[in-house]
Amino acid sequence: MLHESTRTASLLLLLGLVTGCGESATPKVSAGSRTPTSLHAPAAPALNATHRDLLDLAFDAVSAMPTNPHAKNRARGQSEVVDTCFEIGQLELALHYAERIDNWRKPLAEATYAAALLDQGRTEGVESILERALASAEQAEGWRKDRIRSQVAAGLTKMGDDSRASSVADGLSGSELGPYQRAMASHVPAEDMDTLLAGIDRQIATGDFELHRHALQSLIVWIGRFPDDAESRREMEDRIVDSWSRLPAQMRIEFALELADLALVRSDESRARYWVEQADGLLHGPSWVPEHRIPLVCSVAAVRARYGDAGRAEADLKLMERLYHEQRENIANIYRADALVPLAVAWHRLGDGDRAQQVLWFAVEESQENPNSRPRVDDLILVCCAMVESDLAPNAQLLNRMREIAASMGAPW
Repeated sequence: MLHESTRTASLLLLLGLVTGCGESATPKVSAGSRTPTSLHAPAAPALNATHRDLLDLAFDAVSAMPTNPHAKNRARGQSEVVDTCFEIGQLELALHYAERIDNWRKPLAEATYAAALLDQGRTEGVESILERALASAEQAEGWRKDRIRSQVAAGLTKMGDDSRASSVADGLSGSELGPYQRAMASHVPAEDMDTLLAGIDRQIATGDFELHRHALQSLIVWIGRFPDDAESRREMEDRIVDSWSRLPAQMRIEFALELADLALVRSDESRARYWVEQADGLLHGPSWVPEHRIPLVCSVAAVRARYGDAGRAEADLKLMERLYHEQRENIANIYRADALVPLAVAWHRLGDGDRAQQVLWFAVEESQENPNSRPRVDDLILVCCAMVESDLAPNAQLLNRMREIAASMGAPW
C-alpha cells in the first residue's frame, strides 16, 4: 500500500496525477512541519582574486549593454554570471550581482539564493526572501512567472513545507516544473519510492517532452541520494533507458554522462564505463554539426579520464581539434566559442594546462571576427564563466587580452 501523507499528495500533484486549475491566489510563505531529509552541502571556500576578476569582467561587460533595445539580452547575460556563482557555491556574490538585474531574472535569482541557503543548512531570512520573490512573480508573465514560482516551490520543499509548495506549484506549465520536481525528488522519503515510480511512469506516458525530461531528472536525483541501494538504482536506470529513445540524442548523452558521474562517485568504474559507451555510441552519426558534436565528445573524454582511460580521452580531444579546424569555415562565428571553450576545459581536466590556455586564446580571438559587440560579450561571458566553474586561471597574457576586449565593447551592439 502506498504511503499516504501530505508529502505524498504533493508528489502526486508534482507528477501530474493531479492538475491545477488555472491561476491560483498567491499563497503566503510560512514554515512547514517536516524536517528536511537531504544532506546539507558544505559552504564554498573563498573565491580567489583571479576568478573574482573574471566574474566582474564578464558582468561589467554585459552591463554596459544599453537596455534599449537590449534589455532581455543584457539581463540574460547578467544571469549567466549569477548562475556561475550559484554553481560554485558563492551565494552572496550571486545575490550581489543579481541586485543589478532589472527584470524577472532578479526575483528568480533571489528564490534560487534562498533554496541554496537551505542546501547549506542556513535558514535565517529564507522565508522573507521567498515571500519577496513570490510577490515579484506576480509582475511577470507566462513562463517567466512559472519559472520563479517553481524555484519558490523548490525552496518551500527544502524548508519542509510540502503543502505550501504544492500550492505555489499548482498550475505550473510542464516546461517549468524542473526546480520543484528536483527538490521533491531530493526530499521524498524512501518509503514513498513506489509512489515516485508510479507517478514518473504516468508522467512519461503522457508523451509530453518536458514532463518526460523532468521525470528522468527525478530518477537521476534519486539514484544520487541512495548510492548503496543497488536494486532500486537498477530499476530506475532501466526506466531511463527504456524510455529515452523518445528524447533527442544530445539529451540522452547528457543523462548517460550524469549516470557515469554518479557511478564514479560510488567508485563503480565498470558502470561508469558502461554509461560512457552508451553516450559514445550516440555520437557516431552523420547528423552532428561540429559546434554540437565537439562539446559532447569533450564531456565524454573528461569522464573517460576520470576512470583512467586518459589515452583514449586525449586521442578524442585531438580528433576534435582537427575537426574544428577542418570545419571552421562552416561554423558561424557566433558559435565558434561554443565549440572551443569546452575543448579548453577538457584539456584542463586532463591536466594539460598549456593546451587549455592556447585553445582559450584562440576562442577569444575567434570571437573578434564579429563586428557587433553583443555576440562578443556573449563569448566573453562564456569564457569567463567556464574558467571559473572549472577552476581554470588564465595566464597574464590571456587575462590582459580579455580585459582589452571587454574595454572595446560598444556600438554597434
